[in-house]
Amino acid sequence: MLEQYKKTAFHESGHIAMTYFAEYSCQEVEVLASGDGKTTMDYGNDLLLISAITNCKEYPEMFNELPASIKLTSPEVAFKASLILLAGSIAESIHLNNGIVDGDMEVELSGPDLIRVQNIDYLLSSISKNHPANFIQENITNIMMTFSIPEIWNSISVLAEFILSKEERKLSRQEIENTLASTGYFDHIKKYM
Repeated sequence: MLEQYKKTAFHESGHIAMTYFAEYSCQEVEVLASGDGKTTMDYGNDLLLISAITNCKEYPEMFNELPASIKLTSPEVAFKASLILLAGSIAESIHLNNGIVDGDMEVELSGPDLIRVQNIDYLLSSISKNHPANFIQENITNIMMTFSIPEIWNSISVLAEFILSKEERKLSRQEIENTLASTGYFDHIKKYM
């Protein structure tokens, strides 16, 4: 079970790193006794739009009933949300590949994260003429490039190890942010924003 906890800690740390990269924040993270993970993000004013975008196939009315002014920001917000959703699986895959980013590395996307990213891809393809056909693969490549930066990967690793070091495998927002700050993460990502 320890290896499952470790995979999950890296998975959640990937989500968290990309959440802050996308200029959002996290309320808490927990690796559950079952081996699953749970991260609570704070999307601020974009919460309603992200919820509508990521559930657009099952509940199209959520998106359709949004005010036009909010819909205008859909492409940018959807792009950031897709990066956050994909980042967990990519961080887990890099961990399983001994911290080495390799173009041939297998990234297993599944479950709710994959469904939400597919929903984003579907929505963007229906509202944008210029939506790339390989949207998901392009985002995977972008995240791999970002996570291949040694300072960024170090921050993800330190965060994952800190989650595992806590008896209840749970961190508060303050603990998450203090850990990322201690690795210089916020300074590193400013260079890429």
